[in-house]
Amino acid sequence: MMREGHLGAEFTLHSTAAGIVSTERAASIDAKQARVTEYAQEHYERYRKRWIGRCYRALLKREGYAPVLTPTGSYHRRKAHLMRAAENIVFFRQANRLKRIAKAADRMRGIGRDDGRGR
Repeated sequence: MMREGHLGAEFTLHSTAAGIVSTERAASIDAKQARVTEYAQEHYERYRKRWIGRCYRALLKREGYAPVLTPTGSYHRRKAHLMRAAENIVFFRQANRLKRIAKAADRMRGIGRDDGRGR
């Protein structure tokens, strides 16, 4: 059985157990995955600004008041740079959450490794 991987490459299942589940079980897994994904999305939308602010403060604290070396006449927008970095960090954390939800659903279907080392 072949399955499309993360970057579009195909790979074979690592599990010796066939990824065969009953249609009722598959429907239950699909419903649970949809429900958990929806909850994760709502949670992300509700707390996104708070997480970005917390991450921004951490980045600002880590960077401190270091001097910015820029050529004469150029303008360095430190706040905008750190805010974009914080937004990206929060966005990629959410993307990882959604990937973990999909991976858990795959494991419930019997797809993936059984030894706990990931795919």
